[in-house]
Amino acid sequence: MGLGGRKDEDKALSLIGALAGTPLPEVRVVLQEIATTYADGKLGAAAAKSLQALALVGKPPPPPTLSGDLELFALPNLLQTLNQPTFTGILSLMNKEGSTQATLVVAGGELVGGQYGQVRDAHVIYQLLEKPFPGTFAFVSRADLSGERVGAAMPVFPLLMEGVRRHDELRRAAAVVPDGVRLKATGKPRTTVPDEDSDFETLLWTEVAAGRTALECEARIATDSYRVRRLLAHWVEEGALAA
Repeated sequence: MGLGGRKDEDKALSLIGALAGTPLPEVRVVLQEIATTYADGKLGAAAAKSLQALALVGKPPPPPTLSGDLELFALPNLLQTLNQPTFTGILSLMNKEGSTQATLVVAGGELVGGQYGQVRDAHVIYQLLEKPFPGTFAFVSRADLSGERVGAAMPVFPLLMEGVRRHDELRRAAAVVPDGVRLKATGKPRTTVPDEDSDFETLLWTEVAAGRTALECEARIATDSYRVRRLLAHWVEEGALAA
């Protein structure tokens, strides 16, 4: 390749850039020749860069990975980031001491499993939003999720919105029933709340009757804190329970 001046060099650089998307054997030969002949100049550097680009043509992109500080990234932002088809793998959330507190299993940007203590699946997202903790996170891509406990895929965004709503409602319920309060039955019949499971209501009533605090009930029942505290607040407000 003969070069007669600056214009010729500029044209050659443009040509080399254009060839970066042409994965033909003869193109690789020409680029390799330029990279070797002009190794100490702009042409050589451009040809070498084009060869690197050609090496990636037809190959899948590297799997996405994420890590960072929960306080800086903010959990809602993190969950929205994972809500993309390119994300399949395990999100681990660690406390400040580096101990894993919760995991979320994501497939194609949707939640397929998770665990936070006794809490599992969608309720993990709820609990993380209801009671966030400072620490770090790490997402590791895994195309193969075999060996993980997975269930039906659930879109992340609706879970995020529900979790934010529960966070706000939990604050109100916790003001009615603080963490350490011990409640007693007043003798007045208790009523249910809309869309709540009767078995869960019976279980929670049994725990309260045993003298356990609201916080102790949350720790013993495999669900998010909002469900426990909402029902206790309902019973207090209607007069079925009192401190």
